[in-house]
Amino acid sequence: MTTRFLDPEGGNDANDGLSFANRKRTISSAVAGLVAGDDVRVIASRDAQSIGSATWTDNSTSVTIPSGLVVLIDDCNSGFTVSTNVTGTNSTTRKNGSTAQQLAIASGFTTGKVAFKALGAPLDLTGFRHLSVWMTSDNAYPAGALELRLCSDSSGDTAVATMVLDSTNFAPISGSTNWTIRWQDFGSDLPSGINSIAIWAVSDPRTVTIRINNLIAAKAST
Repeated sequence: MTTRFLDPEGGNDANDGLSFANRKRTISSAVAGLVAGDDVRVIASRDAQSIGSATWTDNSTSVTIPSGLVVLIDDCNSGFTVSTNVTGTNSTTRKNGSTAQQLAIASGFTTGKVAFKALGAPLDLTGFRHLSVWMTSDNAYPAGALELRLCSDSSGDTAVATMVLDSTNFAPISGSTNWTIRWQDFGSDLPSGINSIAIWAVSDPRTVTIRINNLIAAKAST
């Protein structure tokens, strides 16, 4: 009998899934090749944590959580300065707001700073430890190729916190609206003095178009 382990948050489909340390991420990968009598063991959900009283209006698609738990870093609707061989546009294919920032990376681009945006005033993220951003892509790109960086300078060059933007779970279709959240728990407070955000390619992402929307920081789940 084969037993595979599944963790939708911390797993990786490149693993064999045969131990918890090498757990899978998606159900389709975990069940591939299994036969009757085999098991898939799914990691338990975290214990529920109260965040206080949220507000929801009947028939609304939004829930307003208590103030102070999240902070908007940038809505990522527009305003990014792009590098050579990158085209930046305001895409109406968006998750929220009127537009999303679209970055089309051409084949002539290899590695380095893809684009950046100055925030206009220093942002203090002390007390916050999670980063979250909506993202979609029209194609897959190599794992670990793209990063979102919070920077202490205004030109997106001096990173003080970095989140990997992998293309896992993106549907490779043109004009994709398959938005997914990229999220990271840094385990401790994020820094103060954030003056810009930037997208960097640490390896060649090849020809790909990405869109980002609604970058926020959140407090610990507890």
